[in-house]
Amino acid sequence: MLAVLVVKDGADWLKRSLAALARQSYDRLGVLAVDNASTDGSGELLRDLLGPRRVVSLRENVGFPGAVARAMEIPAAREADFLLLLHDDTVLHPDAVARLVAAAEGGVGVVGPKVLDGERRVLREIGYTIDRFGYRYSALEEGEIDQGQHDSPREVLFVSGTAMLVARDAWLRAGPPDARLRPSHGDLDFCWRVRIAGFRVVMDPSAVVYHEAAGDAGLREGARSDRTRYHEERSALTAMLKNYRLGTLLWVMPMYLVQGVAKVVLFLLTRRFADARQVLGAWAWTLWRFPGTVRRRVRLHAVRAVKEREVTATMAPTSARLRRWAGQVSAVLFPARGASELAPEEEIALVPLRQRVGGFLGRNPAPVALGIGLLLTVVAFRGVLFASPLEGGAIPTFPDSAREVFAAYLDGTVPAGFGGADGASPALVPLGLLSVLTLGNPRTLAWIIVALTPLLAGFAAYRAALRRTGAPGAAVAAGASYALSAVVLWAASEGRVGEMAFLIGLPWILGRIADPFERPVGPPLRWALGTAVVLAITGSFFPAAWAPVAIATVVTLIVGGRRERRLSGAGIALATLVMAAVLAFPFVLTLARVGVGRSAELGIAAEFGSILRLSPGEAPGSWLPALFLPVGGVLGFALATQRAAAWRGLVSASLALPLAWLAAAGYLPSAAAEPIAYLGLAAFTLSALVGVGFGSMAAGGERSAFGGTQIVFGLLSVVVAGGLLLQAGQAVRGAWAVGQDRVSPAYPVVAAADRGSAFRVLWLGRVGGGSFPAPGGPADGVVEARRASVRYAVTGRSGRSILSVGLPPGGPAYDELERALRTMLAGRIRHGGSLLAPFAVAYVVAGEGDLPPEARLRLDAQLDLLPG
Repeated sequence: MLAVLVVKDGADWLKRSLAALARQSYDRLGVLAVDNASTDGSGELLRDLLGPRRVVSLRENVGFPGAVARAMEIPAAREADFLLLLHDDTVLHPDAVARLVAAAEGGVGVVGPKVLDGERRVLREIGYTIDRFGYRYSALEEGEIDQGQHDSPREVLFVSGTAMLVARDAWLRAGPPDARLRPSHGDLDFCWRVRIAGFRVVMDPSAVVYHEAAGDAGLREGARSDRTRYHEERSALTAMLKNYRLGTLLWVMPMYLVQGVAKVVLFLLTRRFADARQVLGAWAWTLWRFPGTVRRRVRLHAVRAVKEREVTATMAPTSARLRRWAGQVSAVLFPARGASELAPEEEIALVPLRQRVGGFLGRNPAPVALGIGLLLTVVAFRGVLFASPLEGGAIPTFPDSAREVFAAYLDGTVPAGFGGADGASPALVPLGLLSVLTLGNPRTLAWIIVALTPLLAGFAAYRAALRRTGAPGAAVAAGASYALSAVVLWAASEGRVGEMAFLIGLPWILGRIADPFERPVGPPLRWALGTAVVLAITGSFFPAAWAPVAIATVVTLIVGGRRERRLSGAGIALATLVMAAVLAFPFVLTLARVGVGRSAELGIAAEFGSILRLSPGEAPGSWLPALFLPVGGVLGFALATQRAAAWRGLVSASLALPLAWLAAAGYLPSAAAEPIAYLGLAAFTLSALVGVGFGSMAAGGERSAFGGTQIVFGLLSVVVAGGLLLQAGQAVRGAWAVGQDRVSPAYPVVAAADRGSAFRVLWLGRVGGGSFPAPGGPADGVVEARRASVRYAVTGRSGRSILSVGLPPGGPAYDELERALRTMLAGRIRHGGSLLAPFAVAYVVAGEGDLPPEARLRLDAQLDLLPG
């Protein structure tokens, strides 16, 4: 038997620990000390008391697991039947070692004692277990006094490294402790590996150890207790990745990630940024060291001796984690009141339910809004989240894998909806990265993007309004107004990836654009670069994003900025635009050549009533009550005390709405002919005015004498509340253009074709006929034929929409078709730098049907006669 005493600045406790080891009734006990680079004289004290041959001095602190692993390399340790691993602040009962050895029989690999505090009264440890997601559980209550209530030996999942007896066969087979983990967090992984290697882990309460817990109590210099969550998270995640079988990991890890993301979101919403940072830091640490984890996993599973269920039988049920999470969420959302002379039950009983609910909503508007938003999302998009496949509207057919997304970007053959026919957009890069997070399935990403667009857009608007008003309730009103605006619901309904990305990114960009005009931003280069990155990503998805940014910048320069800040603000804004262009290079060259407007493809009617409702077309929430947002914006402007911000919003919205109508009517040049760009600008600025109006009242306006201000505030409240309720009702109906079984009858024309053939399919539709049915997706452009314009689209070998050609009404019109194809083959229309050929042809007039088989054959024959 060899006791391994790991020491780190433990001079205050060493003499007691060594004296307790000397008093042990077990006579075959040797002691080896590992000095973990102590600086308080512990090394000298150990050499004086034990002799230099029994002390291993390390030049740097490698932690408890690392020190134990170093001791296990010594020949004497490898020859000992048992190793007793000890912290330097432990004191053993005289018969503790003898009882631990007695319990280590019958296939037992690890034995742990009952651990009491230094006062020898409070129970600290009696063994632990975890749930399926690595979170540890103990049967002890906080501050529980030892009265013999846990004095029955039991098998546990793991015991603490405070005092742990390890059999030689067990650690030789399972391997030493993982030196990458912290002292108080490596015991789970080590004992789990011992169990996998075929040994039992037991806790024998007849063996008693007293532990000062100097590090947790802050008595040990350099101890860090402020990163407990970080170390627990990374040790749990590392242990799961190493020890679970692959089949178990396939269902445990997605559920773990869902819980983790929800936890991080909750921390962020409740401003517990340090906790969120620790969780994300633990994930980053795990990813960075993933190769080493894989190597250790391979070694462990090569010696696996038990089935998975034999290990998981000692774990806590999954329901325990759910109950614990519910308690944590309740503690965050329902914070404890201050000290009171009344008992908590009496205090709550004296407060009416209406006041309790109102007080809770007032204290926590953002978490409540998030909960309602998540519930609405699940209900409203039930037909989207469970669609297989997701089709209809203008949603593109997503590639089968993330690899295909990156390949499309590299070779320039970009599917429609991801950048059009004029070269691959850099937007494919973030789409590919996001596809990796959805287990490499871009089609799963399609469900998430569509369903979460209103929620993410609303959150972005909430954050922008919160920066401006400082009032969470007012910011929630602004975010909800934007999320349920007609244009956001329309983009989600149609499944337009570019427009959805634009509407999510726009509030973040516009929320910052006024900063350099109002106050110093520092460092300016970092501010400009951060804004440019988001602008470049947003512009890659939606090239016309430059228009609202330019309008907002000019309006801020003229209307709202401080006079002494205008020159420097303009310089920073210009630098931001230049950086964004550089980041998106060479895509900006393509945009400069072909323009960014796609109003002809969108089929947006130039009806000013629809434009005023911010409605580009038929979709849930495009009806008359959508006027709540323009009306609410005007009322918010009337209440605003931040006059500069209010004037900026009003002027921007007043410019955006007419520009949207002009773009839809075709009166603007191609580079500016994008109605959605202006509708998005109007939706955000009007939502911001709603937030400014509510924020002005929250800042003291409600305490003024009753008059016109209170009347306007009442009108604003009624209009916004009623509008949000009606818009939410429309969304809950779930009548989205995308979903399942949305494909047009024209689809069999393509579906019947051999997907592995060398042909692409030409889709035809007349101008103004709306979107092409899936898999046509949105049309990519217009070709001028002899008597009318022609919209075009081509579907590639994998079924993805690559390009679109439309036909004027009135029949097949083969002469116009032939001229259009001759134009394409002559090189006037190029895709990815190469001509499109050969073609199979399908005729579709705005989804009214397909061309008869004999007509299709005739068109195929004509194609054979065309040059090239």
